[in-house]
Amino acid sequence: MKISKRQREVLQIIVSVGSDSWGDVWTHYYEARSDDGGLEFRNFNRVTDALLRKELVTEDPLTLTDAGRAALEAT
Repeated sequence: MKISKRQREVLQIIVSVGSDSWGDVWTHYYEARSDDGGLEFRNFNRVTDALLRKELVTEDPLTLTDAGRAALEAT
């Protein structure tokens, strides 16, 4: 499955943070970007919504699915 650069970033952050908190992942994502915070927040929401729709992550707790792990490993 093809994933975008930003989707890959979020998946990698979920793995590295190892947290079930969207807030922790957002904080790490924001720190990895240098753009305006408001724009990045909208981008983050778009990316995470797409990951949920593709069933690459679960929402509660925030973890990668098997498909999410496979997509990350394939990039």
